[in-house]
Amino acid sequence: MKNDYFEGVYLSGLLKERAVESPDCKAYIFVNSDFTEETITYLQLYKRACSYARYLEDTGIKENDFCMLLFKQSIDFAVAFFACGIIKAIPVPLNMPAKIKNLSKWEKIAQETGTRAVLTSGKKYASLKRLFSNSEILQVIPIIHEQENYEEALLFTEDIYDGNEIAFLQYTSGSTALPKGIMVTQSAVLNNIKQIQRILGVDRDTVLVMWLPYYHDMGLIGGFLLAIYAGFPLVFMEPMDFVRNPIMWAEAISKYRATHTGAPNFSYNLLAEKLESYKGEDISFESLKCVFCGSEPINAKTMHRFGSTAAGFGFRGFNIFAGYGLGEGSLIVSGYVRTEQKMTYAILDKKAFSHNKVEIIEKNYLEKLPEIDADTQICLAGNGFVIEEHRIEIIDAETKEVLGANQIGEIKFIGKSVTKGYWGKKDITGEIFGTGKNGERTLLTGDLGFVDESGEVYITGRKKELMIINGCNYYPQDIERTISCSDNNFCENGTAAFSVQFGEDEERLAVVQEVKLSGMHNADCTAWAMKIRAAVAKEHNLQVHKITFIPKMHLPRTSSGKIQRLKAKQTEISGAWERIVGVSEFKLNYKALEKECIAPYDYIEFAEELVSGILGVSRTALDASRPFTEMGMNSIMLVLMCGYINKYLKTDLQVQELFSHNTIEALGKYLFSLRSNEYGKKEEAVYNGEELDRMSYDQLVELLNTEIGG
Repeated sequence: MKNDYFEGVYLSGLLKERAVESPDCKAYIFVNSDFTEETITYLQLYKRACSYARYLEDTGIKENDFCMLLFKQSIDFAVAFFACGIIKAIPVPLNMPAKIKNLSKWEKIAQETGTRAVLTSGKKYASLKRLFSNSEILQVIPIIHEQENYEEALLFTEDIYDGNEIAFLQYTSGSTALPKGIMVTQSAVLNNIKQIQRILGVDRDTVLVMWLPYYHDMGLIGGFLLAIYAGFPLVFMEPMDFVRNPIMWAEAISKYRATHTGAPNFSYNLLAEKLESYKGEDISFESLKCVFCGSEPINAKTMHRFGSTAAGFGFRGFNIFAGYGLGEGSLIVSGYVRTEQKMTYAILDKKAFSHNKVEIIEKNYLEKLPEIDADTQICLAGNGFVIEEHRIEIIDAETKEVLGANQIGEIKFIGKSVTKGYWGKKDITGEIFGTGKNGERTLLTGDLGFVDESGEVYITGRKKELMIINGCNYYPQDIERTISCSDNNFCENGTAAFSVQFGEDEERLAVVQEVKLSGMHNADCTAWAMKIRAAVAKEHNLQVHKITFIPKMHLPRTSSGKIQRLKAKQTEISGAWERIVGVSEFKLNYKALEKECIAPYDYIEFAEELVSGILGVSRTALDASRPFTEMGMNSIMLVLMCGYINKYLKTDLQVQELFSHNTIEALGKYLFSLRSNEYGKKEEAVYNGEELDRMSYDQLVELLNTEIGG
C-alpha cells in the first residue's frame, strides 16, 4: 500500500492493507514510566482486532451499535477500536471515569447513543464493573473485554465502501452536562488524515512520539490513525506519566530518535521550563524534524521559548509548526507544510485590534520573535494556510458577507473534512453545519480570525461564550447550572461564568453570582464560595479562580432577560459593579508559606495557609479535621497543593499521600514527621494512584498548567 491517499477504504481496511504489506513492521510502541515497552506489529494488531471482532459478534454486537471504549492508554485501545470498525460497530472513545467523579457524563452519553456495550481491558474489567454498579443506567450495559486465544478469524471482507458511514463519535472535551458527540465519517477523517500527512511530511521513515490520550482528537487522529495511514510506528505513553515526569517526553524523543512530536501549546511551555533546569546529558533532539502544536490557542512566545531551549539539546532549524483545527472539521483546518513553509508571527497595533481592526506592524519567522511593547502591541502566532482541497471564508457576524484580507470575522471551513454534525442534536447541527452551492460540506466554527494577504491564517479569539481553559472546551451554561443549585441563597438564572486571563497566556474560570435579598442580611460569602468550588470541582473538574457575589438583578441582561456574559465579564475585569456583596479569589500568602516550620503546629498552620489560599477562603472558615474533598478540593487542587508543599518544604511528597492524610491536621502532623524523621520511612499511602490514572484529559491539562516549578 502506498503512503498516498486513495479512495474506497475504511479505517479498518487500512490496517488490513498494512498487515498484508508489512506484517512484521511495528505499528505501536507503548512506553511505560520505567521505559519498558510493549510493542505490536501490523499483523499482530490485525489478528487481535479480528479475533476481538468475532467475539463481539458472538456476544450480539452488530453494525451501527455504539460501543463505549474505556481504557487506560494502551495498545488494548487500538485493538478494540479496529475491532469495532471491522464489524461496523461505532466506537465512542472516552476517558476512564474516576472514583472521585460522578458518572453523569457517561450516563448521558449512554442514553443519547443507546450504548450497546462498554469495551475495556481485562485489567480494568472488575473495577469498572464495580464503579458502574453505582449507576442504574450504566450497570445494565454489558462490559466486554478481549478474550485471549479466542477464535482466530481473518476472513472479514470489506463491504462496498460508503464514505458517509460514521467511523466513530468524537465527544467534545470539557462540557460534562451537555456532551456533544461529533459524527466523524469515514470519508471526512480519511480526507483529513491525507492532509495531515502532507502538512507534517510523514512517511515510513517517520517516528512519532506523543503523550496525548486516545480520546482526544489530536491523539486519536493525529497519532493512532495517522500512524496506520502513513505506515510508521507511533511511540506513545500514559499521559499521567507525563504529568508526573514531564522530562519523560523529552527522554522518549531522544531514546527513539523521534522525527516528529506534537502536543498542545501549554505542554511546550512546561517542557521548556523543565529543560532549562535539566542537568543531565542524555537528551538529544538532533533527530527531530518537526515539532507541531495545536489543540488550543497558540502563544508565539511559548513556542519561541521552547525552540530556543530545545536548540541547546540539538534541535536544529527551529522546525516548529502551529496549526488550527477543531473536532467538527475532523482535526486540522490550517497548518504549515513542513517541507515548504515556516511558522510566522505577526505584531499588531493593540488599539486598532481592540476595535476589531488589523494593522500589522511586523511579520516574520518565529525564530526572529522580538520583545513586544505590551502597552501598544499584541503578538499573534501564525496558524499556517488552509489545507489543500478545502477553503476558508471569513464571515461578517452581522451581515454574513464574506470579508477580505486582514478583516476579522467568524471562520467558515468548507470541504470534505467537515464532519456530519452532532449525534442526536439536529437543531444545533443545523445551525453550525451546512451544504454549500456545489454540495460541499460547510462548518461555522464560531472562532474568530483573519486571513492576511498571503493567505496565512491568524486566530484572534474564540466563540463568544465558549471557554477554552488549557485546551478544553467548557460551556458556561453547564457550569452556571451547577452553581445555581449549590445554595438556596443564589438567584435562579443569576449566574455568569466566563474565563479571565491570568498571567501572559493562561485562562482561568471566574464566576459572578447574584444573591437573593433574603440572603443579604446574613451573607456568608466564605461558605458560599466553598460550596461553589466543591460543586464545580465535582461536576466539571475545574478550579474556580475568582467568585464575586452581587445583589439580585445586578447582572447585565437583554430585554428578554438573558444574561449578557460578555458584558458581565467586561464589568468584572473593570471592577465596575454597582455593589459587591463579597469576593473570594485564589490568592496565596507566599510570605506565610516561607515561614520556617519547626513544631507540629507550624506545619498545621502551613497546611491551613495553603488550603486557605487554594480555596480562596479565610483560615478562620476552615475546619482542620474536615476532609479536603468535603471542603471543595478536587484532584487538580491536590496536585497543586502537593507542588507547593514540595517547593516550600523541600520534600518529595507524592500526591497519593494527600489521599491518606486528607485533613489539615493530619497533613500537618505527617509533614512534621517527614521533616523530623520521627517515623523514618514514609507511611504507605492508602490509595494506589488509580484515581490519578483515571483522570480525564481536561484534568491532565490542568495538572500540567498548575505544575509548580522554579
